[in-house]
Amino acid sequence: MPETPPQRKRRHQSPNDIKKQAAKRAPRQQSPKKPTSHRQSTNKTSGTIEKPESFFEYVKFYFKKFHIIKWLVFIVLLLGFLFEGYLIGMAKTTDVDNLQERLQETTMVKDQNGNDLGKLSGANGTYVSIDQISPAVQQAVVSTEDKRFYKHHGFDIIGIGRAMVGLLVNRQISGGGSTLTQQLVKNSFLTNEQTLLRKFKELFISFEVEKAYSKDQILEMYLNNTYFGNGAYGVQDASEKYFGKPAADLSLAEGAVLAGALKGPSIYNPVDDYNSTLERRNLVLQLMNENGFIDANAMQTAENSEMPQMNNKLPNEENPYQFYFDAVIDEASNKFGISEEDLMHNGYQITTNLNTAYQDVLNDIYTDRSQFPIGPTGEQAQSASVVLDPYTGGVLAVVGGNDGHTFRGFDRATQMRRQPGSVIKPLNVYTPALEAGYTPFDIVPDEVKSYGAEKYAPQNHDYTTVGELYLWQALAQSKNTTAVWLMNEIGVEPAMHKLDAFGIPYTESDMALSSALGGFEKGVSPLEIASAYTAFVNKGKRSEPFFIKSITDADGNEIVKDQTPKQNNAISPEIAETMSSVMMNVYQAGGTGAAAAPYGHQVAGKTGTVETGENIPGVNDQWFVAYTPDVVVTSWYGFDQSSDENYIWNGSPISSGSNFQKIIQGVLDQSPGTPFAVQNIQDSADNPEIDQNPAVEGEESSSVVDTINGWIDRGRDTVNRFIDQFR
Repeated sequence: MPETPPQRKRRHQSPNDIKKQAAKRAPRQQSPKKPTSHRQSTNKTSGTIEKPESFFEYVKFYFKKFHIIKWLVFIVLLLGFLFEGYLIGMAKTTDVDNLQERLQETTMVKDQNGNDLGKLSGANGTYVSIDQISPAVQQAVVSTEDKRFYKHHGFDIIGIGRAMVGLLVNRQISGGGSTLTQQLVKNSFLTNEQTLLRKFKELFISFEVEKAYSKDQILEMYLNNTYFGNGAYGVQDASEKYFGKPAADLSLAEGAVLAGALKGPSIYNPVDDYNSTLERRNLVLQLMNENGFIDANAMQTAENSEMPQMNNKLPNEENPYQFYFDAVIDEASNKFGISEEDLMHNGYQITTNLNTAYQDVLNDIYTDRSQFPIGPTGEQAQSASVVLDPYTGGVLAVVGGNDGHTFRGFDRATQMRRQPGSVIKPLNVYTPALEAGYTPFDIVPDEVKSYGAEKYAPQNHDYTTVGELYLWQALAQSKNTTAVWLMNEIGVEPAMHKLDAFGIPYTESDMALSSALGGFEKGVSPLEIASAYTAFVNKGKRSEPFFIKSITDADGNEIVKDQTPKQNNAISPEIAETMSSVMMNVYQAGGTGAAAAPYGHQVAGKTGTVETGENIPGVNDQWFVAYTPDVVVTSWYGFDQSSDENYIWNGSPISSGSNFQKIIQGVLDQSPGTPFAVQNIQDSADNPEIDQNPAVEGEESSSVVDTINGWIDRGRDTVNRFIDQFR
């Protein structure tokens, strides 16, 4: 029997020993290591996610988790698809098929009775077909503006690349680079804004134009719809303007002149800059030679030819209503949102407020500059006039200058801002004074006083005072001292705020006593003054001025309905009547407008002057406002830039008053002649039975001199007319 091995004697183990042994037998677990980088780590045992520690790791984590890059790509592609769809839809809905017909349509302007006045000829010149345009012009334009015109399909990849480079370098779309088709599209359908969106619109519409028309048709439309400077739109009118011949007869050199004008129409034309135009012409000829359109001999012959310098009148420039037409274009754009291009091209019928009889009176006077006052150097002063219907605000006639008309040029009647002088006094002094309780027969002071910390102490125009006089006399004689005293008594703030009701703009700096004499920072226009005075005729209601009564499109659809007068209650009917009865004395003996009073008509109104510096024999500005129950007439005289040499000279053989007398006489002779419903204040039953002109010796003598001067001017005019008739 085998022996059994001896058994080991077990040692008694404590509980702590058992735990230690169990721990030794258990497999060793490695503690999790910390991530060696900032990347997201996952504990495989526990399954927990540890987030990154930096902002950039957060961005990477979320981009990966939510597939943001894929979404961004999708959104960009979607936006691109939608944008392309918008451009395609816009191009498809653009009326390209009627473009050629549309460019030949003209907009007709009518007077207040619906009679045709003439066409708006601005961007629509005389349309001619391509076979009536000299090949020299066609080649010069293609060579200079778009030498790959006959090879591309409406866009030039090189031009587009140039525009993109301009966008990247200058952060804006640079001009140039457009094909002739794109330029035609821009002139016909779009604006001149330099934006990427406009470039895309231009491009997509060009595709449609190229589909609808041949290259010759596109070139024909382009040449008939392009500006060549000095009001000449289209190649036919430009040819007549600068060379006195039709476009079909232009020589190579002359064609190069017109092609060169396209880069800068106001510079590169024979009228405005002869030498620069000559250089530009020769550059065009060189380009034509380089591009294979002409040979060297033809280039040299054309370069050696003499360039004429003509400035012929165009048919549209002979229209006598151009100032009014310009105002119609401005109002259509600013008030009704119809662009100039749209107005010119869409064959509208525009009915206006123009009264041809009144307009002809103004035109006859303003075409003869010798009938206007001069400065000490002999230069004729400028002037502007406007005639309003006081009950509607309709502008019946307007002239913006006496030196001729420039298409869409500066109109002094509507756009000019000048200090109004004393024509402001009835609006911000005497009307608020009557509203404050003063009456025409109140005795008011006429003496020099100082006001405020600055010791403001205004003088009368002749530096004389009479002590006291009636309020109506102070207005008729335009007393500066009394006007400032009255404004100080009623308060500058309520006096100036009254101008809001009359539609006269003013600034915070105008809130001063000097504004009683018309010392405004920005000034007013003749149109604004005329509108303010309509309240005195129209029972206290001021009528807002407007030119356009209605507009219909080529299909007879009413775009602008017959306009109703826009009015506000400026003053009460009683105050309006009282002011008219007072202002009748302005144009009577003793008043400042006596020399300009019309024969056979009673008028009311106000005159005004803006003084020059001391010891200068003249004034900067002169104003006249005269009205009847039929019309309000406002005229301004002065120089665009007043100086020590440019002012209305006291020694001028023609005075502003004598010129205005012709204007108001002519207008009223054509008017219905409706009499005033109120009496002159001197004939009023409220007139006290006392001396009507107490202590007015100095002013009376001045007024008598003005009246005598008026008689002399009228006598001179009568003699001149007799001599002219005898001749």
